[in-house]
Amino acid sequence: MHPPYSVHYLQYLMKGPFPSNVDPWAEDAAYFHQIHNGMISNLARQLGLPLARIGYSISKEPSLQIAGYRKPDVVIESEQTTLRSPKVTTYTEAAAALQLEPGVTVDFKEPELDAIYIRRQENNQLITVIEIISPRNKTHRTEMLLYQEQRTRLFLEQDVNVVEMDVTRSVQRLFEHHLTVVHDYHTAIFIPGERPRLLVTDFPSMLKPLALPLWDEAIAVNVQNAYEDGYREAMIAQQIRNADHYTEDRIPFSTLLTSERRAFALEAVAKWQAELEQLRQGN
Repeated sequence: MHPPYSVHYLQYLMKGPFPSNVDPWAEDAAYFHQIHNGMISNLARQLGLPLARIGYSISKEPSLQIAGYRKPDVVIESEQTTLRSPKVTTYTEAAAALQLEPGVTVDFKEPELDAIYIRRQENNQLITVIEIISPRNKTHRTEMLLYQEQRTRLFLEQDVNVVEMDVTRSVQRLFEHHLTVVHDYHTAIFIPGERPRLLVTDFPSMLKPLALPLWDEAIAVNVQNAYEDGYREAMIAQQIRNADHYTEDRIPFSTLLTSERRAFALEAVAKWQAELEQLRQGN
């Protein structure tokens, strides 16, 4: 049995190589799906009480990105295996051998992407929706166009504000503009009757805080805090490290990073790995 790691080691591991930044390796869809869920939960916690104080309610509801044939980030392919013991062919028999109840089988639907919905308490009117864009849903043009059409028809034409946080680099964007092409990350703010607004950020800078539009006011949102919470809660850095994916060839869309930024990222990883090893040996 491995001796327990120190709290300092685990805290440093959770922070990853890029504290207060976006981890470029975590932009891979399989990792970002986990961050997405954590970000949504953080935003709900971050905004719940402040919104309630000024007459709004908040809920997590299905994202537009999963409508129709839109795909979640994680696809699990099942394969036949022959790893079972010849003496125990089923889980039920294994449980019976231990004189334990195997439980009953139930139908289960895999969790999909959520978004944040904000309503006025007095009449339950939908005011603002926050979407965190999935990297997998920026890969197919048909799906992108469907999302854009639904964004307009279901929300903007119904006088609902839409805020889209896109914190993964990609060739295609759900909001197409020259600024989203030349910058790594952005938040798009759609207010019905007004031109869209953009907050842009580049690696390795912090994600910019946001003034979230409501009915006739706004409230501050710490986007970087939401990202870090999702990243650390899912232990993403540990997952990437254990999979030995902190290598140059594993950076998603690495050509979108300048050579200087790639070098910075690799150096940060090397420094983090070395410090982790020192902390591990000091246990």
